[in-house]
Amino acid sequence: MPESGYLFYTESLYHNIREKTMETIVFGNFTVLEILIAAGVIIGLFYLWRALKKGLKKKKVGPHTQRKICFGCGWEGQVSTHAGRCPKCNKPLGDQKAKEYR
Repeated sequence: MPESGYLFYTESLYHNIREKTMETIVFGNFTVLEILIAAGVIIGLFYLWRALKKGLKKKKVGPHTQRKICFGCGWEGQVSTHAGRCPKCNKPLGDQKAKEYR
């Protein structure tokens, strides 16, 4: 088992190396720690921007689908222009764009 003095020495050595590494000037007056913080903020903002963009994006409706809301159960989504019923409760979805079969 290592003695407590040896353990304290290795911990303080690690702390000194880490402290010197983070305070190393890399570019101009910027240290490694400042650059890592800036990179973390930029990456965080990038992912936040992507999430907001994805959340606010309108979903496209294809030529053979339509967006509908079922007033019976509250389901909302896309259905075929030929389907006139809610996929959840099977109630009619109202006036449809589909033409009658002859």
